[in-house]
Amino acid sequence: MNQLAPMNTISTFLRVVVALLLLLLPLPLLLLLLLLPLLLLPLPLLLLLLLLLLPLLLLPLLLLPLLLLLLLLLLLLLLLLLLLLL
Repeated sequence: MNQLAPMNTISTFLRVVVALLLLLLPLPLLLLLLLLPLLLLPLPLLLLLLLLLLPLLLLPLLLLPLLLLLLLLLLLLLLLLLLLLL
């Protein structure tokens, strides 16, 4: 039995977590950059568009707690796996 298997599992898990976080962090910034040209529109139209796009802007923020909960669940499963291996 490989003694380094649990450490390799933790290392892989942490790499996946960091990759997911790095993928999710730029989403709101990219949306804001895409919305920048809309500032040239007249104010009533801009407000209407903002109201329509607000749910889209808030979507990553709503998904973040769900993702964190999923990561916590994965971490608990990983700890359980480690306990079974020891």
